[in-house]
Amino acid sequence: MVFFKDDSSPSGVRHLMILDDESQSIDKGTILAVFDPIVGRYATAWPRLTNPSYLEEWSKEIPSSKTSTTWTLQATHYQQSAESTPLPTLGRHIIEGQAKWGDDIKFAGEFHYIKGYWEWTEDVLSRCKNNLQKVKIYDAVYASLFTYDNNSNIMRAFCEAWCPSTNTLLTSFGELSISLWDLHTLAGLPITRSLYDEVVPCAKELTSLDEVASRFLPRSCSYLLHDYHYLRKILNGGQSSQVPISEWIRFWSKKLTKYNKPPPRTEKKRVARPKSTYNPLGNLDVHGEWSPAEKASFSKINIKESLREETYLAAFLACWLCVFVLPNDDINMIRPSTFKMAGIMASGRTVGLAIPVLASIYKGLNKIAGSSRPSRVCSTFSVHFVHGWLAHYFKNHHQVWQGVRGPKMTTFSGEGGAKYYDPADARKRIHKGELVSLTCAMITNEKDFTYVDDGNAEEFERNYFLAIRSNYLLLRQGGYFIVEPYSPHRFGRQFGFYQVVPGALKRDVRRASLDEGIHYWRLCTLSKTFSKACLPCMPPNAKKLSSEDYKTWWNKVHGCVFQENIASLINMERSGELPRGTKPNNGGGLVDANSQASLHVAPLANECNAQANKRKSTSHPTEESSSNADRHWKRPKKDSGSLPSHDVDDIADHPLQIETFTEELEKDLVNIDDDESQGSQRSVMWLNELGRNSRVFEGGKFLYKHQREFLQNMWSDLREKLASTSIDFISSIKEDVFVVLESMKSFKDFDISHLEELLEALFAQATAYDEARSISSEKGSKNSLIDN
Repeated sequence: MVFFKDDSSPSGVRHLMILDDESQSIDKGTILAVFDPIVGRYATAWPRLTNPSYLEEWSKEIPSSKTSTTWTLQATHYQQSAESTPLPTLGRHIIEGQAKWGDDIKFAGEFHYIKGYWEWTEDVLSRCKNNLQKVKIYDAVYASLFTYDNNSNIMRAFCEAWCPSTNTLLTSFGELSISLWDLHTLAGLPITRSLYDEVVPCAKELTSLDEVASRFLPRSCSYLLHDYHYLRKILNGGQSSQVPISEWIRFWSKKLTKYNKPPPRTEKKRVARPKSTYNPLGNLDVHGEWSPAEKASFSKINIKESLREETYLAAFLACWLCVFVLPNDDINMIRPSTFKMAGIMASGRTVGLAIPVLASIYKGLNKIAGSSRPSRVCSTFSVHFVHGWLAHYFKNHHQVWQGVRGPKMTTFSGEGGAKYYDPADARKRIHKGELVSLTCAMITNEKDFTYVDDGNAEEFERNYFLAIRSNYLLLRQGGYFIVEPYSPHRFGRQFGFYQVVPGALKRDVRRASLDEGIHYWRLCTLSKTFSKACLPCMPPNAKKLSSEDYKTWWNKVHGCVFQENIASLINMERSGELPRGTKPNNGGGLVDANSQASLHVAPLANECNAQANKRKSTSHPTEESSSNADRHWKRPKKDSGSLPSHDVDDIADHPLQIETFTEELEKDLVNIDDDESQGSQRSVMWLNELGRNSRVFEGGKFLYKHQREFLQNMWSDLREKLASTSIDFISSIKEDVFVVLESMKSFKDFDISHLEELLEALFAQATAYDEARSISSEKGSKNSLIDN
């Protein structure tokens, strides 16, 4: 067995050191960061839960007509409000010209073929069936036997309609969302039981014994860390800092390869599912005895014979957590932080996976929906669960053969399962929502049923009750929690409830300390509260379950904005700008901005002159009229001081601010109004001069039009280059950018001075960032030397 040792740096950062033996040099060992545990013997005692914010009645009876009543869901973290500000979505930003899709849409974290994984999964499902069923994850593991296809246009439409502030999908008739109950029924993920605490344990927790000489953590956790150290050591002569999933599978699974990599996906029209899904059939063979190769692997890390199956299962579950349940930015790498939870589950304890998974999905979707370049966002989450949810609710997949086993999402599994939709049809399918099956996942009761949370109900009813309660969802990341609001009262029709105006969130929490996170977790999973809820029977038409007040409010905050602007959404797939010669009208549609100019130059010139004079008289003193202050932009000019600044400590301690800086820059660049900038006073004077002679005007108009198109193309290319360059390397393209600017300045009739000022401010900020990063790197090197 290897030697485990705890270590702390002068800055307080703690590490677990894994060495071959106590005498081995530290620089040859494996060093892993350690955070405070919140589950287990060495976790700090959880504070007493005071003033728990739960309701005595989670449903409320209200009149639905003059002669009948119905039930609506209540919420704890919302307050009554009829505010009708439009809800923010990626689709609105695209329509307004503030965001655009790229050529491809890709999701990091989507489950994909990994050589050897399916063969290993089949063996684990057969060999460890009883243990997997005991901890309630057999179905969820079975679901990873398949891939999950999707149509890219459907996913674009879904992301356009996703609202980050509410964690809901906006359609013309109201809100929907992915619920905890959906993840439980579609994917087989447990909702309750132990908190998912993904951290590397310290040496003391790994090796200490209790009063009866039993370990505080399962022995399998130590074996997995031993194997991680062993594999890291033999990869590239010990130079690797991580262990690939492929190497992890190769060590643990000695099964013969049965499944080849599916061919590349293609999107084409099909009337039915193709004959082959290029996935396993889901038929499990009876497992045999351990093979000599498997026994040899166990011997390499000195696993006791009595612990082989448990450790084998724990090794698989660590892999499963990394590639299927909770993938993160370390794509295709095994995470040692999963070993503790994998060992706990392999030893027989159920872990509540649905809550952190849904928090991860919400966070991943919000990152995409909040970006001006969603196709370029690296947002890692288990998007295959979203594919399954869409297939179940929107029926946009061909189903697999009847009688398939496993959770509901497996009925839509396999390559070629997604139906084909063109850009327009996909948006009609999602945004209009006419064909959605709202209540496809609700419990079917013949009549309304009152649930009492007294601890005596069936487990599926307890899970259902928990899923309809408003709360905050938790996902641990190192020393803090990611928090996402969970608001089932906003999409209560999915549970058969009547929909009323949802109100406003009291506190929009997205991040919390460990102590705060524990509090939210306990509220989310609180049981035996003796609170009640009426669970309605299946309604004949859930879409009609909404009050008149709600319909009025919904028309103000969202309505049919996507359907009315579908041309804008489709056009923005290919261009980050509005179609040339168009601008948005007050209703969000498109009008031809050049139609009047092509017929009457004088009215256009007079209008532009009037607007220019108005800006000078209202915004700037007379003596500044010839300065750079009088520019034709929608927003006031920004100087370098207005851009985000970062000092050394900010860069070292808050790396996400760099990403925010880049996104803010992209928003500035996207929002430059070409139409208005080209209408500068100089251009207007030139048009007036051309208008004195009809022949000169015709030729001048032709020249002006093509110069303008040429400049727009140059600007589009320049913006693309800036947006696609990492902030770390933005300084390296400065010379190229200003060469393009000089070319653009050669057209004297077009004023680009404000653009030049903005770019100069950007590169000044980038230089300051480079200097701060260099200083931060030097500090890090010094700290490292001190620590060693």
